[in-house]
Amino acid sequence: MIKYGFAHHWELRIASDGDVNLDGLRGVGNTALGLKYHSQDRNATAGLPSISWIFHLQTPLASPQLRVSPALPSLRTVLTWDLPHEFALGLMPGLAKQTNDAGQTFTAGILGAVLNKQINHKSRVFIELSIPTFSKANQNGVVESFDVGGAYRLTHDTQWGFRAGLGLNANSPKNYFLLELDQRY
Repeated sequence: MIKYGFAHHWELRIASDGDVNLDGLRGVGNTALGLKYHSQDRNATAGLPSISWIFHLQTPLASPQLRVSPALPSLRTVLTWDLPHEFALGLMPGLAKQTNDAGQTFTAGILGAVLNKQINHKSRVFIELSIPTFSKANQNGVVESFDVGGAYRLTHDTQWGFRAGLGLNANSPKNYFLLELDQRY
C-alpha cells in the first residue's frame, strides 16, 4: 500500500491485492484507489473516538483472469477509542458495491472490529473480526474472518506487518497469511 498525505487531514492511498491464487487462478489482484479524510482526533478524557472517512474505488487494474469489472466504490468510517493499558478499539462500518460470480452488481455492508495493543513506540499487535461482505445469500452471502497480526514501524513513514487468519464460514477464505510493507510519501 502506498499512502501520500497531502494535508494534515487528507491521505491518498493506492493498494493492490498483490499476488493472488484463487481457485487455481493466479495473478495480480485488483488495485484500489482511496481517499481518507480524518475529521476528528481522539479525546480519551472525554471518551471521544478519532473519526476518519475512507472512500475507495476498486479498479479493474489486474491480471485478466482476476479482473473485477466495473469499478466498484465503497465508503467506510473508522472510529477508534483509546482504552487503558495502551489498548485501542476500532470499529469500521461501511457500504460497498460488489459483484458475484454471476457478474451481478449489488450493495453490501461492511463491518470490522479490531483490538490493538501497543507494545512500544514502534510496534503493536492486534486481533480482528472482519466482515468485508454482508449481503443476501444469492449475492455473496456473509464473508467473515478472524485475524491476528502485528506491525513494526521501521521509520516515521515506513512500516512492515503481518497477519494470519481463518475464515469463519463456507463463504470465507479458509486460512491465509499476509506480509505487507506500507510506505507513506
